[in-house]
Amino acid sequence: MVLLHFLLASATALISSVSATPLSPLAVPSRNCGASPEVIANTTTSFILKEYLVETVASTGRVRGTFTIENPAAGGDVYRLYHIPVTTGGGTWSVCQPPIDGDIPLPPQLARCQYLVERYRQTIGFRFQWYCDRPGNTNTPVLFDATVIGDMPTEVCVDKTEGEISQSCAFAADVKEVVLEVANIYYEEVLADGQAIE
Repeated sequence: MVLLHFLLASATALISSVSATPLSPLAVPSRNCGASPEVIANTTTSFILKEYLVETVASTGRVRGTFTIENPAAGGDVYRLYHIPVTTGGGTWSVCQPPIDGDIPLPPQLARCQYLVERYRQTIGFRFQWYCDRPGNTNTPVLFDATVIGDMPTEVCVDKTEGEISQSCAFAADVKEVVLEVANIYYEEVLADGQAIE
């Protein structure tokens, strides 16, 4: 429990430092929320981790991860974070960045995201921000912010002697998905310039 509070505090501090520049709703696709923001914030209890792959690149020794997360709060949006860096020490919240070794962008639905991969303590977490329009009012976008954390099943790792990857780790074949509990979720209405409505 102490670890969870520490992880949430770390996420809040990092996203606060990153959020100094206003977001523009025009920068990301916006669509109808499907329900009122109040209903979404009060009824969303978990996201689903559907893909987990952590690889060590043979030539550099760098560790990268590919994760797919379903967000039921956004009408079932699926976010695929491809080849994002994973620190070997773990315990650090990182801002999602497109992969260095490719041109696959971050999911267009997201305004911002962060992630935490704590492999040795078997904890994984994400913080997502996304826009949608309040039902019946497309002039006032709503910015949602959700932090989700879950316990990872034990990884199954395979060492490889040929090719680009020296080690590949995933969940066991019988693990189809992992529930990521919502630690917090909130929203605010924003103006066209990305500023929060006071």
